[in-house]
Amino acid sequence: MRQISSTTNALIVAGLCATTIAMPSAAHAETDQVGTIYHYERSNQDGSLPEQISVFYASKDAVEVYKAREKCTDAAFVHAKLDPESGVASSITGARLLPDAEHFDFAFLTYDEAAKALSIRVELPNMPVIKKSTQVEHTPWHLYDFDFASLTIAHQLAENPKSDFNFGLPLLLADPSLEEPLTYVGTVKATYDEEYTAISHRFSLSFVGENSEIGQLIFDPMHGHLELAELNIPNHLGYKDFKLDLLSTQKGGEKGWKNFLTNHFAGC
Repeated sequence: MRQISSTTNALIVAGLCATTIAMPSAAHAETDQVGTIYHYERSNQDGSLPEQISVFYASKDAVEVYKAREKCTDAAFVHAKLDPESGVASSITGARLLPDAEHFDFAFLTYDEAAKALSIRVELPNMPVIKKSTQVEHTPWHLYDFDFASLTIAHQLAENPKSDFNFGLPLLLADPSLEEPLTYVGTVKATYDEEYTAISHRFSLSFVGENSEIGQLIFDPMHGHLELAELNIPNHLGYKDFKLDLLSTQKGGEKGWKNFLTNHFAGC
């Protein structure tokens, strides 16, 4: 198991990242899922340290994510623009959710395709500005601490949803005490499980060039969104591994999403 050195009081930029997979020009999901909200719970695999992760499929080229442990507490908000043809994020902005569904932007992620370099700039009050970059050895890639939010969108457009695929796995832990808060964990191979008996599509995960399994991804067979992800590698400080479990979906649209965000601080 690959561990991450951490301190329990280190700042985590919850969910600032970009995730990408190859996306063909035509969607293959049975229905258009734009406007859908996907509600997940992220935790350790034993259920400890649970946090709500809600992903909004805002448009063909945009995804927004909410992350919080409890109502009325600090919540993260991430808004990203995606290239609907390639799946690459053209801009990723991390923010703090404010009352009335407003937000304060403080973290900015960019990708230099020619240099294959991922760069982050974090600007928080009373803290030094963080500027870091890392080489991304494989494209497409998924920044791990975004909890596979873009993957749940991009996989809906996979030309063959049962095809094996590879993806790079960079990770951002935006803590000034870490020498390398932005790192490249490795290139992951997702292999379709022909023996999985459930109707959903399961992929086993391993690092390219290695045989040991590090986790699994399970996708909805009709629409292609992510139902379950488990890895033995943590994606946030304080975690020992990773689990993302789909709780529900709703066709809320922009109005439903704004109401959902507004409700976080309502009555607090």
